Amino acid sequence: MVLCKELMQYEETYEELRWLRMLFAAFIISTMLITSLPVTHISLPTPSVSIPKIDIPWNIAGKQVEIAREWINSRLSDTSRFITQNFSIGTQPLEADSANLYAVVGQVTVTSGTATVTGSPARYTTAGGTITVTTTTTSQTFTVTCCAGTSATVTSGTATISGSPKACTAAAATTITVTNTISGGTCTIAVTYASTGLWSNQYSWAASSGGTPGTHVIPTSTNPVFFDANSFGGTGETWTNDVAAQACYGMDWSAVTNSPTWAGTTTFSSYNGFVGSASMTNSYTGAITWAATTMGHTITSSLPWGSAMNFNGVGGGWTLVWRV
Repeated sequence: MVLCKELMQYEETYEELRWLRMLFAAFIISTMLITSLPVTHISLPTPSVSIPKIDIPWNIAGKQVEIAREWINSRLSDTSRFITQNFSIGTQPLEADSANLYAVVGQVTVTSGTATVTGSPARYTTAGGTITVTTTTTSQTFTVTCCAGTSATVTSGTATISGSPKACTAAAATTITVTNTISGGTCTIAVTYASTGLWSNQYSWAASSGGTPGTHVIPTSTNPVFFDANSFGGTGETWTNDVAAQACYGMDWSAVTNSPTWAGTTTFSSYNGFVGSASMTNSYTGAITWAATTMGHTITSSLPWGSAMNFNGVGGGWTLVWRV
């Protein structure tokens, strides 16, 4: 009888312990799940880590990187840090400064010279339009600058143009001479535009949004580059990274309009970060190197990536933001 009671007590104690073990295990598992979503820090190896193309949002799990449903061993080290924010909403555009360059595609800019152009620099896109000009004497001039691939023709109106109709060649600045003296005179400009901008062409870049193309050399690792509402003259145009080993300080598409496509297959390096936009299509498949060697850089995107990526820079740190 005593033995039976002791056995019953033992079974009750064992059952309690079993439930305690199960509860403890459940607690540990739930704690692991809570603390691992999202994982906030992961270190990069020395000197770099390569990641294949990305078809789903950034996701970090344990000591591996899950990209495109494949597990890539990240070979962790303590020399640099890889920071993630899974499914985060928001933009962190690049800070504007004097080194900024702005992409320009399919447009023409008209600027005052000795003749005064209303609205200078006046921007003309696919439809062309009317140039309004004021002169104080004869043979005063203004300038028509065409971006890469885009040309124009200026024809006399009440403002008489020397050599009318005057051809303005692509990727060049053309001087237009007004032969009469007139206040608020007009002439017409017809634009034959290209639907593709090229990274390698100086006339695909301006030093300000909506500014005159061709006033700056192509970007280097010190230049933040922007694609905004003044970058594309028509709908559905394409920006092509067309030469190898292109570089910029960072790339920002957050203010872009007209539904452009980013294309190209050549290699590209960013020394800061990237901000994408749901208003663009990403068809770029060239390998990208994120080359910063300091912390605090951001890659923000709602786009699938067709590019292999190389995070290369000891001490570099990036925040990956998937904009939903």
